[in-house]
Amino acid sequence: MSGRPKPSRAIRTIAVLAAALWSSPALADEPQPSAERIKAAAEEFDRGRRAYLAKDFEQAAAHFENAFRDAPSKETLRLAIRARRDAKQPARAATLAAVALARYAGDAPTSQLANETLAETAPALSEYVVRCSAPCTIAADSRVVSQADALEHRVFLDPGAHDLGVSFQQGGSAS
Repeated sequence: MSGRPKPSRAIRTIAVLAAALWSSPALADEPQPSAERIKAAAEEFDRGRRAYLAKDFEQAAAHFENAFRDAPSKETLRLAIRARRDAKQPARAATLAAVALARYAGDAPTSQLANETLAETAPALSEYVVRCSAPCTIAADSRVVSQADALEHRVFLDPGAHDLGVSFQQGGSAS
């Protein structure tokens, strides 16, 4: 046995997340995250893992989504979808599934989970496809529902009236 100390859980989580990010082919429009963002993603991922194990699915999903925003990976997005499903939040799970299909359609496990999620949830939800002339984010009822600035967003909401807002990357907004 060597005298070297064992790496902390956070460092192991960072290493696992970084390996997943660097081994996954990056999307053409997706820059590699900085070391700070990878570290932040690893910390969020670890919080999400702990919340999921404690069966606090809503908190787990929020942490997995934060990790995905900091350092996108198909694995993290799949965990966010599962956590939203387990939290009984079908609209958010469906929206994340749509993101998964748009970004990782070639990945069989991701496509399978996304298609299953949409098959189970979409029939009871309202679907909106928002196309912007410049990169934008989408909010519904004063809550951001998109994962990143993009030209097109597919979001699912519970049936009923909603206030939709669009914020443009270059500034400005519309309702």
